[in-house]
Amino acid sequence: MARLEYIRLPLGRGIVEDNALRFVPQEIVDLRTRKKVRVVAERIPQLLWGNGDFWSEANLWFLARTRLLLSGQLTEETIGANGKDLLAYADWLELSGVHWWQCHVRDDQRPLNLYRGYLVNSYERGVIAPTLASRRMATLKTFYRWLLSEEILSPGFPLWSERNIRIVYEDAFGFRRHIEAVQTSLDIKAAKRIGEVPLEEGLQPVSLEVRDESPLIL
Repeated sequence: MARLEYIRLPLGRGIVEDNALRFVPQEIVDLRTRKKVRVVAERIPQLLWGNGDFWSEANLWFLARTRLLLSGQLTEETIGANGKDLLAYADWLELSGVHWWQCHVRDDQRPLNLYRGYLVNSYERGVIAPTLASRRMATLKTFYRWLLSEEILSPGFPLWSERNIRIVYEDAFGFRRHIEAVQTSLDIKAAKRIGEVPLEEGLQPVSLEVRDESPLIL
């Protein structure tokens, strides 16, 4: 089985001096001591396959996302959740004998579509919550978009289809508004089960796996 390890990573920024790029440690002033201290990410995930090899592409993605901590676009908790999502995907890949980079021409033979079917089946059987299935698929889409943008993966054809949709809603004053969104063929929409009794305050039941998986989904 695959596993996660965590590293402590000092954060820095790149500057150009004398036509050369160098990285400068990011520092903040400690309000208590008035001294400068380095900004450090305490728990950045690193993913290993069952045989002990690092999944280099996934780990590079985690490091790339770590750079977004400085701008406030991401939190360590989000990157930690990304690590757990890719860990679940890595476990499925190993058990299924599928490689993450296999991009078959046929949709039903691609790892992303096969894994989507696995996630849908898992939440329909009550193994995981629909919200967790949706989050894991969203994480993989972000990861594969990065692989494509960095030209680490070049399948020569789209890995999924996309279409623009308009979502209509009412604002606080009762006026109809709309927002534009992108819907993909990999999205997971969890339909409400017939006869399902809603809980108080809009709460949703979750499995033990979901409870232990991440505080972000509770």
